[in-house]
Amino acid sequence: MPIHVKIPTLMLKMTGQKSEIAVRARTVRGMVDAMDKKYPGVKDLMLSPDGTINHHFLICINDEDVRFLDGLDSSLGSGDRVEIVASIAGG
Repeated sequence: MPIHVKIPTLMLKMTGQKSEIAVRARTVRGMVDAMDKKYPGVKDLMLSPDGTINHHFLICINDEDVRFLDGLDSSLGSGDRVEIVASIAGG
């Protein structure tokens, strides 16, 4: 069964206006890679040059922030719901 990923408004242009997509992955890192294969540029946007999650993004698995799990190595299971939240700042 696929992992369902909720896409933030900031990324809708990249996903062809799809607000939710499904990918097959065992970890968050695998999810990002799978998303990047379907929607090139996602990985560059979501990850910092050092390979960590960009501080402008929050990734939650079943409402739990992956920063409090195993980060990009957090496990994903069949039917998990992942939400990507983009922080927006202004002045």
